[in-house]
Amino acid sequence: MPIEISHSFHDTIDLTRLRWRFVICAASFYVNAITWGFISSTGIFEDAFKTTYQLSSFKSTLPGSIQIATMSVFSVFASVLAIKYGVRWTTVLGAFISAIGSILAAVVGDYWAYCSFYGLLVGAGEAFMLAVLAIPSYFHFNRVSLATATAVSGASIGMFGIPLLLQYLLDSYGLRGATLLASCLWLSVGLAGSLFGQGVISIEEENTEMLVDESFVTKTENEREHPTIMRRRSNASNSGLVYSRRTSLLPTSVHYPKEHKRLSLSNQQHRNNDKLIVNQPIILEEITSNTQDKSRSSVDSSPITMKSHTVQSINTNAHSLIPHNDHNRLSIVAIAHAVRMADNAIYKQIGISQQEQEQQSQIQSNLSKDNENIRCKIISEICCLFHINIFRILIVSIILVWSLDETNFLFLTDLLKSSGQSEQRSTLLISIIGVADLIGQLFFGYLGDIECIDSFILWTCTSIIAGLTLSIVPLVGSYGIIVLCILFAIHAFFLAAPNALGNIIMIEVVGMHRYPMAYGFSLLVSGSTSLFGYPLLGLLKDKTQSWTIPFALVGASMIFGGLVAGTIPLYTFYKKKKRKSKEISMTVE
Repeated sequence: MPIEISHSFHDTIDLTRLRWRFVICAASFYVNAITWGFISSTGIFEDAFKTTYQLSSFKSTLPGSIQIATMSVFSVFASVLAIKYGVRWTTVLGAFISAIGSILAAVVGDYWAYCSFYGLLVGAGEAFMLAVLAIPSYFHFNRVSLATATAVSGASIGMFGIPLLLQYLLDSYGLRGATLLASCLWLSVGLAGSLFGQGVISIEEENTEMLVDESFVTKTENEREHPTIMRRRSNASNSGLVYSRRTSLLPTSVHYPKEHKRLSLSNQQHRNNDKLIVNQPIILEEITSNTQDKSRSSVDSSPITMKSHTVQSINTNAHSLIPHNDHNRLSIVAIAHAVRMADNAIYKQIGISQQEQEQQSQIQSNLSKDNENIRCKIISEICCLFHINIFRILIVSIILVWSLDETNFLFLTDLLKSSGQSEQRSTLLISIIGVADLIGQLFFGYLGDIECIDSFILWTCTSIIAGLTLSIVPLVGSYGIIVLCILFAIHAFFLAAPNALGNIIMIEVVGMHRYPMAYGFSLLVSGSTSLFGYPLLGLLKDKTQSWTIPFALVGASMIFGGLVAGTIPLYTFYKKKKRKSKEISMTVE
């Protein structure tokens, strides 16, 4: 029995619309706005925790630290789900998890409930907000840096508006009321995430193979054979968000409709050829050709159905048979022959059905084995990433730059209090940070598309400037709120470059087919560091009664991370020079 096995990972309705990519960009913009708006509001909630439960700086930062760390730790698992099920369902799942966490924290209402539900569940839901993964597949051939920066700049708008909204809710309804109303925003993220596509598969990766399985070869009475089984095999390493730089045959390409139509027609042709041809009994030619017998006898055919296969049998009416011995003898012979042929066809269809069931059970067992081996695949893919020398250097730089980059949000309220400023100015500073980050995302995203500018050098310079400005913030905090606004704006503007260029650099280093796993792993290691980093910074502040040393350590970490990334161009230059020297020596010999 010919069986057709099809594996498809993309939503053809989304991807065949050439302008759908702008809807994807807008949806990613909104998801990032809500997600990073809540992340930037951890400092506001920290002050609410301290006021409501009378906590120290160490304990008040714990729910926000757990939230940020959980978001990063679950990113690898979220990336695997995005590869297998698509960005759409991953984002919708994360939105519902965050909404449930907010509702449970508001209903229970104590401090440890906020650590458990608001910290763990909301952080885990934020890990599934991988809206940035939906962008490169649609914009890979034109303005990928600008498109990514536009989507990520939604975080800047969220930093501008969400803290103001949450501060208003905290003042009006208290901590529990604001947390409960915040769950509505997470549900709206689920609606925006439903606009995402399932992912993109390059046409050249959709290999079509004609495999012959002799166990399913059946011959009909007229010697027709059906030995072919159609399978569309997709490369396991290139499933999910995959594209090819070598071809332009993508859903956003003008050549895609022709190739898609050609593949559809070819697959439809094989489907038609693979239809089951039911064996029908053959009546003796001498009897069927006798017109006199046809006129005097009636042969009535009725269907016999067995396991969804229909065969034809001959039923005769005794009153319509000719009362001649020869004709009766011939009719009996025809009936016996027809019954024997029908029995053979029935037994043959039973054998085919059993073989089909065995094949389906074998396919299900293979799928279950693949699901069991998913952990081994994750570990093997991470090991493959570490075989890339530049990726190892990049991961060290990401840990140093990304791990504690939320310090300006998490400790902002306490910093203003220690500097003698009003705590209500924290929402103003967060809004200024959001605007500066928005401008920086768009500006550095545009620079990332210019070929003459090295992304690694840009990463290095901006990380050093961002670290320097953050280091001196506690020293000049007493000079007034205007100085703090200027320093935080400069810091946010230059820190936007690593956020905008990080994904583009990672694609250049590991390739698009490994990008989701590399992105999730980078968030995992940076989140694991932040899980211990932020509470230690709060503990250090309690010991020293000052934010000077904690902010100086974070700034030094960013500076050193930028210097580590600056070694990548030197490493590539050394490798190219060494390769050229080998080529010259080989030509001389």
